[in-house]
Amino acid sequence: MHFLLYLISAFCRRKDSVILILCRNEDKDEIAKTITNFEERFNARYKYPYVFLNDKDWDNDFKDKIKSVTKSQVKFGKVPSEDWDMPKSIDAEKAKTNWKTMAMKGVPYAEKESYHNMCRFYSRSFYYHDLVQKYKYYWRIEPGVRFRCKIPYDPFEIMEEKGYKYGFTITLFEFKDSIPTLYDSTLEFKRKYSHLIPKDKKTLQFMFENRNYNGCHFWSNFEIASFELFRSKSYTTYVGYLNQKGGFYYERWGDAPVHSLAVAMFLDMSEVHFFEEIGYTHPPFTHCPTNGIDCDCKPEENFDNNQISCLPKYRNDTKSQKTPADGKVANDAKNGSGIHVNIEQGKDARNI
Repeated sequence: MHFLLYLISAFCRRKDSVILILCRNEDKDEIAKTITNFEERFNARYKYPYVFLNDKDWDNDFKDKIKSVTKSQVKFGKVPSEDWDMPKSIDAEKAKTNWKTMAMKGVPYAEKESYHNMCRFYSRSFYYHDLVQKYKYYWRIEPGVRFRCKIPYDPFEIMEEKGYKYGFTITLFEFKDSIPTLYDSTLEFKRKYSHLIPKDKKTLQFMFENRNYNGCHFWSNFEIASFELFRSKSYTTYVGYLNQKGGFYYERWGDAPVHSLAVAMFLDMSEVHFFEEIGYTHPPFTHCPTNGIDCDCKPEENFDNNQISCLPKYRNDTKSQKTPADGKVANDAKNGSGIHVNIEQGKDARNI
């Protein structure tokens, strides 16, 4: 009876959860390698569906290649131009002048218009695309990433059972010259829309020092999250306010700090989860867990120990909130009961 209930539950999760990938036709070989690795490490057992999004039309070679490396359902969609292209309200000449200034300061991808487009899309409209409307959770994957350990449990099950809304593997500091006014705009939003900010939640504080944003953010090229957060009135109002400010183009506001500030504003810290057991590489950084299973990474690769990692701050912030259940995931996985259990975007961003 219990096994039957598990099968029913697993079937429902496969209907409610999706692997989300934004890439282009020219990423065919790189994303195929990533999917092959992901299938081997996880999805060949769980068979979650994939949704691929592109701002251009997909070619048949790309589709055939992807279908050859997975037995899961795959759907291919196009991002509407209004969700991708620079809005007409933006002064393009002013924006490009600012990009040159940022590039001189060493801000990565500052002069790539498509990168600004991507950051805006992943901040304000990915959750409304027709192909993801029916899903409750998503796992974001990008070309060129590698999963370094076996994942013997279902992260989507963990998200649902524990009530998590946002999951990550790497957290680090942002290039402050890319977001000079993002936090000021966020504070303006909080003052204007204070009724949308939860008053009864214990929120994350590791991103803030001396009443200012320190740049710590969750690296969003890996996200396992609930669409509920991003479709909420609080989030959509927030990102709509940011969009009106123009900072996705006049500066280089990334989706990672936008998502992270939203998580800090709208979620209780108990709704955020560090997937410590999932070994993950997105060049140039690697999370190599000490408690992973069948890992092919080395401890010295672990970015958690890097001076620009924000994980120590996160751990210090959340240590008082940890419950016995939080440590149960890895232990269950190791015991074989897993069923219960910027450089901002890295290398692939150059192809966006």
